[in-house]
Amino acid sequence: MTGELAIIAGSVCEVCDVSMDELKSKNRSAQITEARKIYAHLARRLYMFTYRRLGEYINRDHSTMVVAVNTCENFIEIDPNFRELYHLCSVSYTHLRAHETLRYLVCRLLLE
Repeated sequence: MTGELAIIAGSVCEVCDVSMDELKSKNRSAQITEARKIYAHLARRLYMFTYRRLGEYINRDHSTMVVAVNTCENFIEIDPNFRELYHLCSVSYTHLRAHETLRYLVCRLLLE
């Protein structure tokens, strides 16, 4: 399932215009911390990854991920710009997974 974390993180990085190295770095700029919050919230919401696992993937501890998920929920409620960014990341990930699933099904049908 680490592959799912990579896909989620990649989608978030693309939409938020940050690199994977920046997502995993110590940098605390607003753009990068927002991307981390969204990554943690999406991965937790979609797959119920443990906070420890979420943190390990981006070099953070579990308590940082707990705060990130909770803060993301608060921002979604009160900040329309953040809510839109979160929605774009969610749609990007869902769209990507739908195409991969379709590709997998087509390949499987061709092999049968």
